Amino acid sequence: MTNDKLLLVTEIGNTTLGVSVMQDDKVLGVDYWDTIRTADAAHYAPMFRALVQRYVAQGQTFAGGGLTSVVPQLDAAVAQAMQEALADKPVQVVSRADIAKQLPIAIEAPESVGKDRLLDCLGALSLAKAPLLVIDMGTATTVNVVDAQGRFRGGMIIPGVQTSVNALSARAAQLPQIELEVPQRLIGQNTVECMQSGAIYGFAAMVDGLIDRLSAETDTHYHVVATGGWGELVIPHCTHDILYDPCLQIKGLRRVLR
Repeated sequence: MTNDKLLLVTEIGNTTLGVSVMQDDKVLGVDYWDTIRTADAAHYAPMFRALVQRYVAQGQTFAGGGLTSVVPQLDAAVAQAMQEALADKPVQVVSRADIAKQLPIAIEAPESVGKDRLLDCLGALSLAKAPLLVIDMGTATTVNVVDAQGRFRGGMIIPGVQTSVNALSARAAQLPQIELEVPQRLIGQNTVECMQSGAIYGFAAMVDGLIDRLSAETDTHYHVVATGGWGELVIPHCTHDILYDPCLQIKGLRRVLR
């Protein structure tokens, strides 16, 4: 796909669709829409059309689009909606094999790893040199390892920040549903503050601890890159030097679409 025109890039996540417009390697804008697993193309088509028209009205044109997903049942509907909005320009549904051409997958079961984790790593490689630890703090928190040769070597999957807090509230009768935000102090003085501190600082301590353990086990100094909505809250409270970028998957997907 040509670099002088725009690309419409969509990540279908468990909770949201991240829909980005890119020019070369620059992200011009990102919209987030709810992931509705039962939706058809007619649901998303008007949203894609409105987004595309915002840029067309400014005299810009699109070369096509790309799609990655962790919700396979939505792939066909979203790809169709994107193509309709782009006047039937090509939309590539990126496969694991497409990604593996640039990021070799050196684990026991390559077919089992999520494309989102691989694209995070590929995006991180555009920002920092391997070896890398790549942390994505979304619905789940994933920790992914890229070795010095630029190969994906596996990692960890952990319940996400909000997922953990929701589970705690659901299972403990006296603990409320809370809004996650950084508390004013580490030692909470009421139930909400205690839960917020536990979530934010607890996950920050977990991230720091995992970096230490992974570095020790592999005798490797890693560059660390993080992404994901909850990372914006958590990562500033880590003690390690961690580069945060909310657009890792998009940047990884762009590399595949070249």
